[in-house]
Amino acid sequence: MERTAGALPERIRRFKEQGNHVREAVAGYARAAALVERERMDRLARMTPEEARAIYDALCRSRAGGGQGHNLERLERWRWETLLAVREAMALLSRRISSE
Repeated sequence: MERTAGALPERIRRFKEQGNHVREAVAGYARAAALVERERMDRLARMTPEEARAIYDALCRSRAGGGQGHNLERLERWRWETLLAVREAMALLSRRISSE
């Protein structure tokens, strides 16, 4: 298959742009993770020992409770739905980037 003289530089340019998109996305994820961590630390700093104990007790009760299997099924279903939604979003993003 013969390529035109301008095709290779265009492909290189698009490849570099995709790398820029990936870098921007990773940087965005890093900023979001830092924000979530700051919010978590702020919430924990304001939490009283009684609140912490109540959360711990609730977690222990939910783990030991009879509805454990149902909760795990719900969590697993949510996990799969989330993974599929992210996969669809990434596929859409990939198609949009490749069509530019």
